[in-house]
Amino acid sequence: MSAQTHQKSSIDSLKRKRTRSVIAVSAIGVGTHALLYTSWYNKKDQTGFHFFNDNKQWLQMDKAGHAYSSFILSEVTSDYFHAKGYSPKEAANLGLVTSLAFQTTIEYFDGRSKKWGASMGDIGANFFGAFWSWGQRRLFGKVKIPIRFSASLSNLAVKRPNVLGRSLPERLLKDYNAQTYWLNFQPNLFNFKNKGPRWLGFSLGYGAQGMIGGQENTFTDQQGVFQDLSYIKRYRQFYISPSVSLSHLHSKHKGINFLYKLTDYIRLPVPSLEFANTGQVKWNWIHY
Repeated sequence: MSAQTHQKSSIDSLKRKRTRSVIAVSAIGVGTHALLYTSWYNKKDQTGFHFFNDNKQWLQMDKAGHAYSSFILSEVTSDYFHAKGYSPKEAANLGLVTSLAFQTTIEYFDGRSKKWGASMGDIGANFFGAFWSWGQRRLFGKVKIPIRFSASLSNLAVKRPNVLGRSLPERLLKDYNAQTYWLNFQPNLFNFKNKGPRWLGFSLGYGAQGMIGGQENTFTDQQGVFQDLSYIKRYRQFYISPSVSLSHLHSKHKGINFLYKLTDYIRLPVPSLEFANTGQVKWNWIHY
């Protein structure tokens, strides 16, 4: 085989690999949406497409969750497309499109549901998260300030389990009292004259507590009994904390490298200083 023929064969193989990657991601997206629609949305009352303003609910913790999930989806798919032969810029573009297409389709389903509606706040948060990944990848070639997530089970889920969750996965997903979202800064990534260890940085976090319902702590339970839990105070929490990142490490084992990379998106337990909008300042020795 001549060098020219070998080069053409390599190019054709790369094109097929890239095409298959787009088809695979598209198929997973379509399949996931079909499963969501048939198992959830199709069982709810449907109506014409409409919007619903939920921007004041859950002290905006749900919006932070939307931003984080869109950011992660953009990151994962960008890495996948890059591994399949796309250039870093092409992979970032495809990651952005994939994230926005996936999340916007879900918003469309919400907009057709009589009980809910499409949320401009959710759409804005989705765009923020996806562009947070895309913008840094296009400017720096990688994400230097990732969005991180941490969670610690709250004691409020038992007061309204049908909304805040019963099982462990449900509580981590639905109980916004349990969640904290962080912006992580690693000084070494910005070429600062930092003589400290590469794994050490700091994070700014946001959380909230005291939320039994979206906007208030009164509700009618599943037995039709009115519950007044308005004595539970709803408040915001702001954090500053050291952070640990291990993504700069490399191992011969892909599983270990995956765990290293995961520390960019899941915050490891370390202390934090908490400022609540109630005026309280608190030191947390271990913040999950």
